Amino acid sequence: MDEISRSGQITRENLNQIQRGGPAIAMKMDRLRKQARLLEQKVGKALQKGSNVQEHIIGCEYEDIRCPNGCNQRLPKHLIEQHLLQSCPRRLVECEYCKAKIPSVELEDHYEKCELFPVDCRYECGAMKIRGLLKDHYEFECPKVVVARPYSFASVNFKDTKDEVLDHLPMESRETLRNAAKCSSELGIKSTEQSRKFENETKRDGILEQMVSGQAEELQAEKRRTEEFRDGVNSLKRNLDELKRSEQLPRGNLHQLQMGSSHAPSPQYASAPSDSQNNKRIEKLENQVALQDNQIAELNLKLQLLEATSYDGNMIWKIDNFEKKRQDEISGKSPSLYSPPFYTSRFGYKMRARIYLNGEGKGKGTHISLFLVVMKGEYDALLKWPFPCKTTLKLLAQDGNAHITEEFCPDTNSSSFRRPSPEMNIASGAPFFANQQRVMNGSYNKDNCIFVQVIVDTSILENSMHFP
Repeated sequence: MDEISRSGQITRENLNQIQRGGPAIAMKMDRLRKQARLLEQKVGKALQKGSNVQEHIIGCEYEDIRCPNGCNQRLPKHLIEQHLLQSCPRRLVECEYCKAKIPSVELEDHYEKCELFPVDCRYECGAMKIRGLLKDHYEFECPKVVVARPYSFASVNFKDTKDEVLDHLPMESRETLRNAAKCSSELGIKSTEQSRKFENETKRDGILEQMVSGQAEELQAEKRRTEEFRDGVNSLKRNLDELKRSEQLPRGNLHQLQMGSSHAPSPQYASAPSDSQNNKRIEKLENQVALQDNQIAELNLKLQLLEATSYDGNMIWKIDNFEKKRQDEISGKSPSLYSPPFYTSRFGYKMRARIYLNGEGKGKGTHISLFLVVMKGEYDALLKWPFPCKTTLKLLAQDGNAHITEEFCPDTNSSSFRRPSPEMNIASGAPFFANQQRVMNGSYNKDNCIFVQVIVDTSILENSMHFP
């Protein structure tokens, strides 16, 4: 090739050499192209595999995570729930004496100061008393406590046990002292129980205040988001109106532009969008507006549900158009009605009421049937199952008369009160809750409206979660 370049001429010998080397060069180029394509495919697969791996890692059940109780153990994600329930040293267990919830690792220390823990009398009188009443026992009951004899002013520092001291008293004085000691012990027990009840009520009031405050902030945030959505929709509608106005181009000029002409188009219409482009933009904006309207409707519905949701196990449900809804059930249009969901606490059990205005089962046609439905909640993994709470169902009288009331305790063997695996368990309650004639002719149906109340006794649920 150097010789060719220097001479500027291609000889026959040079041409033969190029022709002999041409196929080899072409084959080499083909190989290089194939290698490049294979490399490209491998890189693409590697990138796709890397993306899939990253997605898998995010939701992998075998990823090690730290125990949320703060015990500093790291376990695979799928073992965390079992760890929290069974082996975590920081899991909450119940003191068998005072029923307080204590971290498992601190239970022995708690026994050392638990006011309801049974303790032997240190004077070895054979009695065993709860720690909170030991002081009263020593002062009023224990016969082995050393005390001064009555009338000790007549002698010098003369002391003896209570048994020996009583021997020096008349019989009436002995009985008086024993009765006083007994009354004092009973008053001490009642005082301790009242103190615990007052502390529990104070804690519950504080929790409810926090819940109400948090709920109010959440509602304000939802309202702000709704206003932002509305502003966005109004802006989109203004843009849509402007586009529609801009679409009103002179049809004659547009026709002239579409037909074409031997002259160059005027600058006024050279950059104007076509009808099809405008229609596409308008259609896109209309879809966005419709989407925003749907989102606003969903947010408004969510706000209404949040405002009506109860978090203390007490729900009052207003059912209007009573007679029409009852007739709809009779005709088969609507078999039953569901109340809005309510909760025993902010992170507690989720429930709703289900009512058959024309009755269900054996009560059909004669009674109103009312049931409780345990629903699948976000915090079920942290709660105790089966559902343990006594429930009271009421149809409220609207003129001061007696309410219609039914109470029941959950059957722990019934699937209605186990942890829900579908969205809702089978309803359980009172098929003969209220006679229809009594409801329609009595004080329970006023202005074609009835009020149903469901009260779940949450006193058993104090500190019932496995961890805070």
